[in-house]
Amino acid sequence: MLLGRFAQGHPRVDLILAGHSVQFLVDTGFEGELAVPRAVASQLCGAATGTRLRRLADGRRTVLAAYQVDLAWENGERLAEVLALEGEPIVGTQLLEGYPLHAEIIEGGEVMA
Repeated sequence: MLLGRFAQGHPRVDLILAGHSVQFLVDTGFEGELAVPRAVASQLCGAATGTRLRRLADGRRTVLAAYQVDLAWENGERLAEVLALEGEPIVGTQLLEGYPLHAEIIEGGEVMA
């Protein structure tokens, strides 16, 4: 289970990537697992393992570097795909698939996935 808070207009959760805590915005419009800025991806994930073609929210298509990272998940670890995308780190629907998502849409409200 992921726990977080609704802050600055978005549900947010903290995840542990490669031993480092990173705050992610929960984005149900993002179909991938995780996205972080390129500098964060290269620091926490090492070298890119490939690329992915994605359509951005504004409709543009772009090629993004893809990385693999160990993610603390439930009682162990899970290998997750991280895309290099500038802006706030985001967690998408592919990572949350099979889990319920609950968010109190008020500042400081509880977020659970």
